Amino acid sequence: KAPRANLSRGMHLLLTTFASRFNRFREEHGHVFQGRYQAKRIPTGFDVSRVIDYVHLNHVRKGICKVEDLSRSPLSSVSLLMNPENRGVFKIGDGFKFVGYPDAIQGRIAYLDHLRRVHQLDAESKHFDYDWEVAVVAERAILKKSPHGLERPSDLPYEQIKRLDDDYTEVVVKRLLLEYGKTELDIKLDQGVAPWKVGMAIKLQSLTTASLPFISRRLNAGSSSNLAQHIKKGSDTIKVV
Repeated sequence: KAPRANLSRGMHLLLTTFASRFNRFREEHGHVFQGRYQAKRIPTGFDVSRVIDYVHLNHVRKGICKVEDLSRSPLSSVSLLMNPENRGVFKIGDGFKFVGYPDAIQGRIAYLDHLRRVHQLDAESKHFDYDWEVAVVAERAILKKSPHGLERPSDLPYEQIKRLDDDYTEVVVKRLLLEYGKTELDIKLDQGVAPWKVGMAIKLQSLTTASLPFISRRLNAGSSSNLAQHIKKGSDTIKVV
């Protein structure tokens, strides 16, 4: 279960679960994925349509398929773009409008041609990576001069937006301490993985986007791997207050 509909946290849970089950089934111990999933925020001023192209060309860059195969590949959302009857509940037609192509046969063919040109000009996405980094550096420069320098839909300062999840997590910690009849002093004195800490950790994982290492440090519960084992056992056996 992904807490609070958080994409990054949900993907971490999905990939971790898949990898552990894959290794257990195959009796292997290697890394199934190249690295942890990262949901990067698009820097201010960067053309979002280029990000869409980048995602659609990912399998092509990895050598899994060619641009011509994307419209038939079940691994790519391009196949849903090209085949409206397979879209189901997905409003992929809105994506066509966003990148400037009509959701019709001519628009689909034109978009495939566009992807082909993008791949020919930047097969290894070096230009994309460079332009992305330039946009990130430029955004940092703006923020350094003025934390209020970026416009956000919420009208909140950028740094305040970044702190929202952390602040929410701390609010939940305080509330759970009250529910469990514990204090910050109890966290310090009751070192290690106490049953009540396991119960709190389970709730924090379900209610917040806090990582397990953070929860372990915040609750003074020792190593995160040890806490994870207790959470796995406690999810079914510990009565959560």
